[in-house]
Order: sequence, then C-alpha cells, then structure tokens
Amino acid sequence: MNPKLEPIFGRRSIRRYTSQPVDEEDIQSLLEAAAAAPSARGCYPARFLVITERSLLNSLAEILPYGSMLKEAPLGI
Repeated sequence: MNPKLEPIFGRRSIRRYTSQPVDEEDIQSLLEAAAAAPSARGCYPARFLVITERSLLNSLAEILPYGSMLKEAPLGI
C-alpha cells in the first residue's frame, strides 16, 4: 500500500467511549483541524458546537437517527 494512503485506509469508526472527560486543549485541537478542512468552492460555512452536558447528549442520542453512541460519549461536536 502507498504510505501516503495509510491514514485514509487505516481509519476506523469508534462507537464505544470511556466516560473520561476530554481535555480542553484536545477539544481546541479537534476544532482547529475541523476548521482547516476543505470546503466547497472555498466557502467556510461550517460552525461547530461542542456539547458536554450529559442530559443534552442523552437527548440527542434519542432523536438523532445515528446518534445512539452519544449516550456513552463524553462530548459531541
């Protein structure tokens, strides 16, 4: 395999989480990476919402069709 493609083919989905909180520094790094991702025609319409409140994560898990993993996740972006 081409080493340049390893990150793409080696990626995986994580759907089981620990209850360990995510450090603020790690959250900021994730948001910076997400904001740096390319967008259609160079427009940057994306906005990110960080949710750490357990009751809200549980509510979202109930109403989002693919959000059941939020019941275990320490945060959602």
